[in-house]
Formats: sequence, C-alpha cells, structure tokens
Amino acid sequence: MKSLMIIFFSLLLSFNSFAQSSKNQVSVNDLNNEIEKLNRENKILTEQLDSIRIELEINRQLFQADKERAMDTLEYASKIVEWSGLILASLGILFVLIGFIFGYFGFREVRSFHKIRRRMNKSLKFIQKEINEIQNTSKNIVNIIYWSNEGWTKYLNGNYERAEFLFNKIKELKSDDYETYLKLGKVYSAMRRYDDAKDEFEHAIKINPSGGDAYFGLGWNYMNQKKYTEAIDIYKKGLKFAFGFYGLCGLGHTHMRASNNKEAKTCFMKSIREKANSGSSFPLANIFLDEGDNEMANEYYQKTIEYTNNEMNVEPDNFWAYYNKVGAEIGLNKIDVAKDSLKIALSKNAGLEILKNMLFQFEFLRKAKKVSNEIDYFIGVLEKEIKIREPKESELSL
Repeated sequence: MKSLMIIFFSLLLSFNSFAQSSKNQVSVNDLNNEIEKLNRENKILTEQLDSIRIELEINRQLFQADKERAMDTLEYASKIVEWSGLILASLGILFVLIGFIFGYFGFREVRSFHKIRRRMNKSLKFIQKEINEIQNTSKNIVNIIYWSNEGWTKYLNGNYERAEFLFNKIKELKSDDYETYLKLGKVYSAMRRYDDAKDEFEHAIKINPSGGDAYFGLGWNYMNQKKYTEAIDIYKKGLKFAFGFYGLCGLGHTHMRASNNKEAKTCFMKSIREKANSGSSFPLANIFLDEGDNEMANEYYQKTIEYTNNEMNVEPDNFWAYYNKVGAEIGLNKIDVAKDSLKIALSKNAGLEILKNMLFQFEFLRKAKKVSNEIDYFIGVLEKEIKIREPKESELSL
C-alpha cells in the first residue's frame, strides 16, 4: 500500500512536471512571437524615423536658403533706405537753394517791377507796330496784284492813260518791281512815248540784268521807231544773258523789218533749233515764200500750225500763237479755216504791238503770194482792231 502510494505520488509528480513543462513551452512561444512583432514595429518606427530625419534635413536646408535670401533682401533694402535718405537729403538741400535763389531774384524783381512793366509796354508797342506793318504790307501786296492785273487789262484794251496811272501807283508802293517797269514800258511804247518807254525798260534791266523780256521790250521799242541798228544792238546784248530763242526771234523780226531777210532767216532758224516756236517759224515761212521756195514755205507753215497747237495747250493766253496760226493757214490757202481761227484770236484781246507786228507779217505774206483779194479781209480786220487800240490824241500829247 505504501508502495502504491509512493507510485501514485510519483506519477502525480511526473504529470505535474509534464504539465508545468508544457505550460512553460507555450509561454516561450508566445514570447518569441511578441519579440518578432516588436521587431517588426521597431523596424517600421525606424523607417519612419529615418523619413522624418530626411524631411527635417530638407526643411533645414530650405530654411537656410530662405534665411540667406531674407538676409540679402534685408541688406538690399537697407542700401535702398540709405540711398533714399541721401537722395531726399540732397533734394531737400537743392530745394532750399532753389528757394533761396528764387527768393533772392524775386526780391530783386519786386523791387524793379516798374522797370518790367515799362519793358513790357515797350515790347507791346513794338509788336503792335510790327502787326501794323504786316497789315499794311499785306494790303499793299493785294493792291499791287489788283492794280497790275487791272493795268494790263487796260493796256490790252487800249486804255493807256488808266494803265499808266495804275502802274505808277504800283511804283509808289514798290519801286523795284521788275514786271511793273516792263509793263509800263510797253504802255509808253504803245502811246509812242518812246523815250519814256526806253527809261522804263532800262530801269527794268538794272533791276534784273538777265531779264530777257526787258531787252526784248527795249529792242521792240527801237524797232517801232525804225531804229533798227539800235534794236539789233540791244538784242545782241540781250543774247549774252541767256536770252535764248526769244532774243533770236526778236532779232529776226528786226532784220525782217529792216529788209535784211537773209540775216532774219538765219536768226529764225537758230531760234527754232533752240526751241520750236511759231514766232520764228511763221515769218521764216513768209521769207521762203518771198524767195520762191514754196516747198520750204509750206513745210514751215505746217510746222507753225503744229507749234501753235502745242503753245496754246501750254499757255492758253499766248496771243502770238493764235495770230501765227491764222497766218500759217492763210499761207496754206486754208482761208475759211483761217477766218474761224481769226475769230478765236480776236477773242483773246491781244495788245497793240502784237497786232501791228501781225499786220506787217500779213502784208508781207500778201506781197509774197502776189494775191491780194484772199488776204485783204484779214488785213482789214487787223487795221480795224489797231485803230481801236491806237492812243488818243490826248495821250499822245502827254
């Protein structure tokens, strides 16, 4: 019994040891699992910590960069403030100086205000004087233009007294006007006051030594007096001053009036070579006709018509062109056409000197053609127009 009890208690102790051993084995396993779990969490925490450290380092670097930029900005702002202070201080000093200067001079000007007022009054009077002179000059210019146009119209209409009066009025306002002396010379020449005309043309030449019209007028004035030698000398002198085709044409007419047809023909041909003009081609055709060279005469009559058409297009009031065309059409036996052209020429109201010259050319043409009845009509019309424009006895006695 005792043995059984011993065996029982031995078995009981063995069982109890086994149970205790099994229990301890379970606890060790749980502990290992916990340790592994802790290790995993520790690893996770370590990774998170590393991430936090990296982020902190990045933030630290960014902060350092911001700090450096802030320091630079602060330094720049300090410099701006410093320079602004200097500038403001300088401006303040400058304004003080300016104020002092203006104050000083203002004080002086206040003291001499009456002098300023006198100077201003003097300036205003001077300005008013200039304005009055400008107004008077403008008025004179308007009067000169009006009187010049009106005087020339009166000359063309044969009202020489009125033309003389108007041109002399212009001379009172403007004593050096080339055109006025030139036109007044033509007026006196038409009035047969040849010495007065000579004085006007010579004065025009003094004003403008290269003025071709003045030489032409003076030469024509001598030609009207049949002083052909003097006229030729004047035209030759004028040719030295770029007188050109115009002077050669006048010289040719003078030779033709003096019956020097050979010299006249040479002048007319030179004139045409310099510039095609009906003032030379028409009398040249008449000379060829007078010499019996009908072919050359017809050629230049035809050229005259061509030249006059061009001249009338360029200068509608070219009186010479209209009458030269009439003469050329007569030379070509276009009598009816010439009569129509004569009506147009008469409507242009040419001056006395042109009409007298054309009368001479028509009479020369009648002699050259040896036929009178065809040309007598035209000569009669010109004689009537010349009579209308001839100066009155009262004008001749001046």
